[in-house]
Amino acid sequence: AINVQNKSLLYLHLAEGTTNIICDAESQSDESYYPEGVAATDEKRNGAIYCKGSAVVSGSGILSLTGKKKHGISVKSSLTVRPGVTLAINDVQDNCIKAEGITVLGGYIWAKTSADAGKCLSSDADVTVKGGLLKLYTSGGSIYEEDENDTSSPAGVKADANIFIYNGEILCVSTGEGGKGLNADGGITMNDGTVNVVTSGGKYIYNEVLDLDSSPKGVKADGEITINGGVLNIQVTGRSDGSEGLESKSKITVNDGEVFVYAYDDAINVGGDSPVGMEINGGKIFAFADNNDGI
Repeated sequence: AINVQNKSLLYLHLAEGTTNIICDAESQSDESYYPEGVAATDEKRNGAIYCKGSAVVSGSGILSLTGKKKHGISVKSSLTVRPGVTLAINDVQDNCIKAEGITVLGGYIWAKTSADAGKCLSSDADVTVKGGLLKLYTSGGSIYEEDENDTSSPAGVKADANIFIYNGEILCVSTGEGGKGLNADGGITMNDGTVNVVTSGGKYIYNEVLDLDSSPKGVKADGEITINGGVLNIQVTGRSDGSEGLESKSKITVNDGEVFVYAYDDAINVGGDSPVGMEINGGKIFAFADNNDGI
């Protein structure tokens, strides 16, 4: 519906008092004209809004998005959502928002995807939340990706790098197999705000012999998890091995804040091939495991 093929910065302003509805088509035919030097194969058009550069969404209106071909919003570079914006994204075939770096300064984001391995916010770089309200829902299950020889799972927020939370409120609800709330290949740092995560799906097993599976997690990072403040509530109710609440493959540090975790398996866990450990310097921690370790 909006197709920006140059790499300039796209400003998308939602005028006050307006409700704007955008939907793309399930399939796309080749167009008869392309800019000089651009072939049909260069245009991926992977979202109802597709932008080859960076994008900023501002204003105080409402934008309702449907991604019938793939994503709701697809930005090749960074995406910034400013205070006042209301985004409602539903009925997508993959991710609600896909970008290389996502920054939420404020506003309201309501996103829901039923796609297998679908993410509400998916970033090839960092995800930074400095304010606003995010309500993120996934109901699809995990899948096996042959080209990666690995499994891919749904998540409310997925960052290939780091997740930084400075303020705001985040709700992640996942009902599919192997679903996760916050999932980072790097680290997760929470300084303030409120994060509520509920996952209810069980474990996804593609090949048990080859250890190709995906377990549900509330908050998971391959790198370090650091909590300096705020409130973190996690419920992982799926009754399966690996249904863990707060997990790092490196180190967990709690300096302040309030952490409440209920999980079927370990409530708070540091594991992996080379774990560093856990350090609790302050704050308030409640950890309940129904079938395994509290910490």
